[in-house]
Amino acid sequence: MLITNQRDHGREGERTRGQSSSAGLQPDQSSRRRLRRSLVGLFIDDHGQNRYSPHLDLHLPDGRSGFGMTAWSQSQPPRFSCSQPVSEDTITTERPAVTNASTAVPCHSLEFDNGFLESTIQGQRSFDVPEILIRFGFTNTTEFRITLPDYYQNGNSGTGFGTGIGDAALGVKQQIGPLQGFDLALVSYVSLPSGAPAVSSHAYDPAVQASWSRKLSTNWTAAGMFSTYWPTQNGRRNVTGQGTLLFDRQHAKLWDAFAEYAGSFPERGGSQHILHFGTAYKLSTHQQVDVHGGVGFAGYPADHIIGFGYSFRFDLQGDRAAVR
Repeated sequence: MLITNQRDHGREGERTRGQSSSAGLQPDQSSRRRLRRSLVGLFIDDHGQNRYSPHLDLHLPDGRSGFGMTAWSQSQPPRFSCSQPVSEDTITTERPAVTNASTAVPCHSLEFDNGFLESTIQGQRSFDVPEILIRFGFTNTTEFRITLPDYYQNGNSGTGFGTGIGDAALGVKQQIGPLQGFDLALVSYVSLPSGAPAVSSHAYDPAVQASWSRKLSTNWTAAGMFSTYWPTQNGRRNVTGQGTLLFDRQHAKLWDAFAEYAGSFPERGGSQHILHFGTAYKLSTHQQVDVHGGVGFAGYPADHIIGFGYSFRFDLQGDRAAVR
């Protein structure tokens, strides 16, 4: 489906890389422990003061080869490390708006966005569950994304109604901002023809989404997204452009609501438009619930949509994982 569920708009700065220095280390128990930690790309010394980047050092005093590490001060981490404790960041999900968040998941965090959607299409009720999007923060500004297959009951595949498991998708998100007061992000993904015959597009369908957001005042934020999709319908690509505009109001520290317009413009077939409203409440720093609904008009296939969701995030810190 081109209308997907996203949410929230935050900000995350980028720090500069500090001056580095190298030192060869014997491959003892301490270095092996640090090597294991390199699997998630972050090294911290026993006092929590320095971060390390692994490299091969062929100049050990006894002539043997071993692993070396380059250290940066904690105040000046390298570009692709975690610049701050991820537990300090409140969860920013891709639900429930159509517009994507304009920031990436924090480095070394694993987030699950989940939901349920009910819609009425030409008098038929359709269900979509569980809407699972898995997001993993690879660096401060880059995340990997996996969309697990949904189950559709009377789902509209673009060529008719069908019931079954839909297609999965793999993607990546790159945060570009902040830039001149705007937060910016770019998502690219491709769907995999893994679904049931009545629901799958039977092709690898790519998509690109560019989202932005800007703070208007203490409580108001404006955001939007420009997207291009290449869905396969009846064995042919139907290139589709989409634009959104959203206004978000922060009612309390953990509660916000939004109003949004989304329009899709396919190469074949008429344009589709929806007015979309929703609200989200953060149960804790790393948990969120949401409710949303929309009214379609001017060619939108659904008369209305309504849904709810629950999202949570794990922060992976060394050998520990925490949901707060």
